Amino acid sequence: MLKVKQAKFIISCAKTDQIPETGFPEFAFIGRSNVGKSSLINTLCGTTKLVKVAKRPGTTQLLNYFEINESFYFVDLPGYGYAKAPKLEKVKWSKNINQYLRFSENLKLMFVLIDSRHGIKDVDWLMIEFLQKENIPFCLVATKRDKLSGNEWTKQKKLIQKQVGTDDLKIISFSSLKKIGIAEVMDVMENILVLDNTN
Repeated sequence: MLKVKQAKFIISCAKTDQIPETGFPEFAFIGRSNVGKSSLINTLCGTTKLVKVAKRPGTTQLLNYFEINESFYFVDLPGYGYAKAPKLEKVKWSKNINQYLRFSENLKLMFVLIDSRHGIKDVDWLMIEFLQKENIPFCLVATKRDKLSGNEWTKQKKLIQKQVGTDDLKIISFSSLKKIGIAEVMDVMENILVLDNTN
């Protein structure tokens, strides 16, 4: 299994012209505010300090770059949803996200985080439809899996697959608290990196 041996913060970008040309594969993370994105990245990296876990939803307003193992990058994108921010700021976030997704030559996969308890919400659909339209590969990660029992998650997963309209959609259940889903997320990235190195 792919493991994070080294992780360091590189840069926060407030504008699209600040986005670095890393030259390395990038895996981006996005989801509704308070979905557990910062906790997920920290858990994958085996730390609690790499990404600040905010008490107030919507704190991540920038595109944050983290170099992993000196060979690929994690890109933490601003959360969407009910973040209490001025309308102008939300427009800026949206513009930066759109620009990154459309023009990043290094993006290999987008991890779209949804709350396992609530499934796919309208704002999630907007993101999923955008990714499908732009032919951007993505994987769904259902966070806070520890909040559901095994039977509850089985029912919820079937509901999500029904929402999407396919039983073949890969959905990874994840819990930072219980350390569920780490291997599955890392395996997805490892498979992409191996394939990328052979091309």
